[in-house]
Amino acid sequence: MIKLITIFIASTMLLNVLPSHAQDFEVGASVDEFLDEDIYVSTSLGDFVISIYSDIEPSVLSHLDKMVSLGLLNNTRIDGVDPYYYIQMGYRENATRGLTEDQKSFASLVPIPPNRHPHDTYSISLTPTDEKKNAYTSLSIVLGQLESFDEQQYSIGIVSKGQNVIEEIRNVSVNDQLQPNKEISIYSMQWLPNHESLQRYDLNNGSLQLQRKEGLILGALILIILLSALAYLWIKKENVRIRAAFPISVIFVSGFTILVAVGSQVKYWPPYLTILPFVGLLAFYKMMNRMESQ
Repeated sequence: MIKLITIFIASTMLLNVLPSHAQDFEVGASVDEFLDEDIYVSTSLGDFVISIYSDIEPSVLSHLDKMVSLGLLNNTRIDGVDPYYYIQMGYRENATRGLTEDQKSFASLVPIPPNRHPHDTYSISLTPTDEKKNAYTSLSIVLGQLESFDEQQYSIGIVSKGQNVIEEIRNVSVNDQLQPNKEISIYSMQWLPNHESLQRYDLNNGSLQLQRKEGLILGALILIILLSALAYLWIKKENVRIRAAFPISVIFVSGFTILVAVGSQVKYWPPYLTILPFVGLLAFYKMMNRMESQ
C-alpha cells in the first residue's frame, strides 16, 4: 500500500513539474477563445496583469490580439504620466525600427463601438487611430474616473494584479510634457491562458518566478518521499522494528518543515501542495502502524 501511495504522489508531482505554456492565439481569433483571458505586462518598475473584459467587440479584440501577439509593445517605454488621469503605454521613438515585417504590416483601424464599461481607476483604454505609427502607441492606463474617455476611447479591461506597480509609475516625476524624467521600460506583454494561471505567477520580483520555485518545492517533496520509501524498504528487508521510527520521523518532520519554509516565500501556494503533505503524513502513519505490528 505504501508503494502505491508513493508512486501516486510522485506521479502527480512529476506531472505538475512539467512546464506549461500559454496558448498561442491566431490573429483574428473568435471572442470565445478570449473569455477570461489576461495579459502579463513586464516593466522596469515591476509587473502587472491586465484582465480583459469578456464582452468587448470582436473588432477591438482582434486589434488587441495583433498588438500583443506581434509584440508591438515589447521593448517600448512609458510615454506620458498624468498622475490624475492616465499613463500612456508603448512609446516607440521610431515606429518601424526593430520591427518584423508582420509588425510593420499591422495598420488596421480601431473603430469606436459603444463602451460597455466605464473608464475608471486602473481600467485599460484603447485609443482609435488613423495613423500607422499610432497603432503601436494606443494603450493607456486610466488613473481616475474619466467620463470623457467613454466617447473617445474604448475600455478593454482592468489591471487585476500589480496595482502597486501602477501607483509607482503614477508617482514618478515628469517634465512639462508629462514625460517621465527617468525612462520606464516596457519589456514585454504576453497572453496568459486564464485567471487560474495568475496563481502560478509571483509579481513581487518583477518576473515570472513561481515556476522555478514550484519546481524546487516539488523536487523537495519527491526527495522526501523517495528517502522515506527507501527507509521503508530497508526496514522491511532487514526486519528492523520500531527503533527505526526515529530516523524516519526526522526525515518527515525536517522535510516538511523545510517545505513549509520555502512555500511561505511563494505568494500563491498551489492547492495540490496543501494536500500532498497530508497524504505523505497519512502514509507515514500507516507505515508506523505496520512496523509496530511486525
